[in-house]
Amino acid sequence: MCDYSLKNLLQKPAQEGDDLATYRFSTGAIGFTYSLDASLARRRNPLAEILICFGRPRKEVYVVCIPPGAILQLIGIPKKQQILWNVSATEEVILTQLPGGDETDRDAVKFRNGRIISLQDFPSGQQASVLDLSHAEESLNPLQEDVPAIHS
Repeated sequence: MCDYSLKNLLQKPAQEGDDLATYRFSTGAIGFTYSLDASLARRRNPLAEILICFGRPRKEVYVVCIPPGAILQLIGIPKKQQILWNVSATEEVILTQLPGGDETDRDAVKFRNGRIISLQDFPSGQQASVLDLSHAEESLNPLQEDVPAIHS
């Protein structure tokens, strides 16, 4: 699942076992990328900045597209969000989409407590691992009651 604002960026499909992190892309939207790509993109490297000025491209950061219904483990959820969302530091979540038109950021996660939070509400750098793609379906309606159960 890649929001409309990430459609024109380099994309790769998620694989089970991928280590990801949220990242604010050049479009301004937050999405998932590979953890290493996110950490490299956040570092300021003076030599890299000079090379960019001379026409050498910077390392590309891929959007990792995760279909609705996929199960992720969020790791190291910041204390502020833990309190606000009534969740633990580590939580298993289901990827879903919020209702809305094609030109809105709809990607979200559903916590065990039923809380659905937009990816746009996460800070950059939120760590996640892809646990299970077997229930993922592109057409899954996020408000259906038959979304897959989160692992116990």
